[in-house]
Amino acid sequence: MTATIHDRPEPPRRRLRLRLRLEADTLDEIERALTNIGIDLLSQGIETREVISGGYASGYDLSLGCDPDMDGDRYRAELDAWRDIHRA
Repeated sequence: MTATIHDRPEPPRRRLRLRLRLEADTLDEIERALTNIGIDLLSQGIETREVISGGYASGYDLSLGCDPDMDGDRYRAELDAWRDIHRA
């Protein structure tokens, strides 16, 4: 039987993973929300968190994951190894 992409393990992940679902009434509100999210993330430091926020003209849910053991060099090495395995 031939392996499919669904049979393969996931590729490595970077140190930080952000998932965001943002809804707004206007593009200006999206810009405002993204700016505020960026400020909040930078001021609160790196930690895993789940946030739900809603206001008059926008709302979002956000998930931030952190793997403190991962760094750029390790990620690239693991990605190269993953690619080599899955090229075959």
